[in-house]
Amino acid sequence: MKNRREDEKMKKRKEKNKREEEMMKKRKEKNRREEEKMKRRKEEKKRKKEKCKNGRKKAQWKYFTQVGNIAIKQCYPLVSNFEL
Repeated sequence: MKNRREDEKMKKRKEKNKREEEMMKKRKEKNRREEEKMKRRKEEKKRKKEKCKNGRKKAQWKYFTQVGNIAIKQCYPLVSNFEL
């Protein structure tokens, strides 16, 4: 009788531990994916900044000749459509 109870308790404990391990694995995987996403975003921002630095002179020239272009909007987000 007593052994049976202890066996049941042990079983429950093992199941609980197993579930907790699975949850930890899921959490770690989620965190890893989140970190990758953040890295990608950071790299994308960096690339955009670099693109603007390289294309800024062209964008300025096009701005002064009043030719609408995507580069203007990327490098000068405060420029309204009326000024283009």
